[in-house]
Amino acid sequence: MGLQRALVPILLLALLGGCAWDIIDDHMEEMRGEDIGQAIAKLGYPRSEINVGGQKHYVWHQREVGSYQMPRYETKRVTSYGAEGITFGTQSYTTYEHIPYDYKCTLRIFVDDQERIVRWTVSGNQGACSTFAWWLSD
Repeated sequence: MGLQRALVPILLLALLGGCAWDIIDDHMEEMRGEDIGQAIAKLGYPRSEINVGGQKHYVWHQREVGSYQMPRYETKRVTSYGAEGITFGTQSYTTYEHIPYDYKCTLRIFVDDQERIVRWTVSGNQGACSTFAWWLSD
């Protein structure tokens, strides 16, 4: 269920024709100069509010960890010993591997003294950043 939930925004964003970072940048550019409340209305409450060197910024972080099953098809050579003697053949079978994933994304929105959006940074991978892109697209 977690993988399906993670894949829906990724697939929808792929259909829209852009990567998560481009979509985030486009929507954040539309909010430049606006009150931080607009971003909070779309993204929910931030994880933290930080002041560094007189520059205030809000931080959103998304992380999704899990695994999915990947089938691996294999064929092996089989030797049989029977009443008719030695026979050779092949046998096909499927095994499943669990492939782990760890999606992370951090969105930082910097504001001025009046709490207006000045700039932003995004770091992470497509899997997690697509969630922010999806929320901003609503």
